[in-house]
Formats: sequence, structure tokens, C-alpha cells
Amino acid sequence: MAITFQSQQAVRLVGGPSEFEGRVEIFRKDIWGTVCDDRWDDTDAAVVCRQLDLSDRGTAVNKAEYGRGVGAIMVDEAGCIGTEEYLDECTKGEWKKHDCTHQEDAGVKCQGVRLVGSDSHSSGRVLMFLNGTWGTVCGDGWDDTDATNLCQQLDLGNTGFAVQGSQFNESFTTWKAVVNCISNETSLRDCPRIEQMEQTNCPGGEDAGVICSAVCSSQPCHNGAACIPESTGYKCACTLGYSGIRCEFSPSKNQSSLFQVGVITGLAILTIAVIILSIVNIKQRTSSSSMQQPQQQQPLGKMDSLGSYEVMGQSKEPASNYVMRRNEPPLSDQAIYGNDAVSRRIVL
Repeated sequence: MAITFQSQQAVRLVGGPSEFEGRVEIFRKDIWGTVCDDRWDDTDAAVVCRQLDLSDRGTAVNKAEYGRGVGAIMVDEAGCIGTEEYLDECTKGEWKKHDCTHQEDAGVKCQGVRLVGSDSHSSGRVLMFLNGTWGTVCGDGWDDTDATNLCQQLDLGNTGFAVQGSQFNESFTTWKAVVNCISNETSLRDCPRIEQMEQTNCPGGEDAGVICSAVCSSQPCHNGAACIPESTGYKCACTLGYSGIRCEFSPSKNQSSLFQVGVITGLAILTIAVIILSIVNIKQRTSSSSMQQPQQQQPLGKMDSLGSYEVMGQSKEPASNYVMRRNEPPLSDQAIYGNDAVSRRIVL
């Protein structure tokens, strides 16, 4: 049975199987008209879902999947950026100016689920839209299977973690329901549930909350460690003995690593000590050399005018084999003293 869902904001969904999806129609100047699917995407769909207060996210549906409309085609190329509250705020061409047919009527699928009370878009208290109003999902029976189903529906990752809704700020008491997903549902609204009347308390006294994480879906942690999603990413809770950002180091590898670090550190300290001792030794040698004065070499002896030779304070007479003839010119300018030859000039 086709359902028409209409809000007070002059937008409605027609021809869908539930109040959360259908062909988009706009009311303008007393008539309803359709929207052309040229450039129609999830950003435009999110604005329609927000305007209908069905969720903050939506999926675009094209090619008149919910049947062809009749009458005017109101909008072509809506051009929303995703932050608008109403479809009228999106950039678009002139009303009723288009090059489309009703074979291109645009539709949307709204999620009917939202997360509230958190600064992060991927976590919060779980609210679900039923019977025209938003209500709280109870934490009784709420587990990771339910949370994962919700995160996948909201396109917030393949992994969800069930938490208590009390850790988030905002709370709703319009109605409450206990939800128990099996794991093969495509939407949280498809999961088996027990609806409760207004102003009743959940069986466990606790609302359901969720933390969605795409980073943990790839199982980045090793050796049995648990992946814990955080606002900035994830952290791994290592099992006993393991370490590392992803718990990739085993106890034996830790010991080996510590030994290697110790050896490298010891060699570095020894090298530095040798360099320092060498520098000190060089400085000491330089200082000792600069303190020693150079000694002048004294002559071993000297010769007087008579031919005597004084050595170390003692006078030596000319050698006995020395003969000088006064009347003859000198044959040589060399005189011999013992075994030493000393060159000198003889004066007559």
C-alpha cells in the first residue's frame, strides 16, 4: 500500500512503502508538483528528510522508482549543499522551468533514526521515529549487533558499540521501545521491537546509546587485542605481555628489542668516553710542550791565536806531529789536531 507523508512545510513523500520514503512533491501556489532528478543526490535528499523531521540523513532515489507523478514539475537541479532546513533554500532555477518528464521524478529514503546528545555525529543516544513522533530506544537487550545495524544504516561505519545512553546529554520520553536486531536487517526499524506507552521507564532503567566506528571495522589490532574507537581514531587494548600501537610486539620480541637497545646504548657511551679521553690526552701533551724552553747548543771547544784548543774548560797544545816552516810558504791552509781536521788560515 502506497503511503503519503506530508508535513506543514509544503513537502510530502508519495507512493512509498512507509512514511520514510517516497516520491518528493512540493506544494506551491495551491498545487502539488514533482522534482526532477537531474543532479539529485543524497545531499538534496538529506534536506528533504530534515524538512520532514524524519532524520538528518537521506538517500536519493531516481527514475520515478515510486511511480510517476502528474501535473507540474516544480524544480529542476535543486543544488542543495546539505545544511539547509528547507528545500526552498537550495539554489535552483526558476519554478516550473525544466527539461524533464515524469520518468525522472525524484524520491528519497529517510532513515527515521537519529543520534542526539553528543558533539560527535557518530555517537549519541538513539532516537527512532514511530507513529509520527520521536522516541527513545531502551537499553534492555541493546547490544553490539543492534548498534552495528544502526551504524551501517546511518553510513557511519561497519562496526557499532552498544553503550548506555545516560552518558549523552539529551533525553526523550515521548515513547520507548525495546529493540532486538538479529543482524540481517537493513534498518533499525526493521528489527523486532516492543513498543511501550508514553512516559514509561525502560525495563533496565537505561536508554540505548551507540558509538560508531569505521576504523575498527578493518581490525587494526593484533594478537587478540580489543579495538576501542575514539573521537580521534582508535586505541588497542593489548593482552598481557604484548605491546605496540597495534599490539604487534610479542613478549619475546620485547625482550629482544630491550637487549638490542641496551647494546646500542652501551656502545654509544663507550665511543663517547674514548673520544673524550683522546681529547684530554692531546690537550695535556700540548700544554707540556709549551712549558719546555729550547736549549742553546754550546760549542764543544774554541781555539786561541796560538793554536791551542780549549775543550770543556781544558787547554790542548797543538799535536806534536805539526811542523811549521816560517821561511817557506805554507803548503796548505789545513792543520791537523790529532785525528780531527780543522780548517784555518795561517798568518805569517
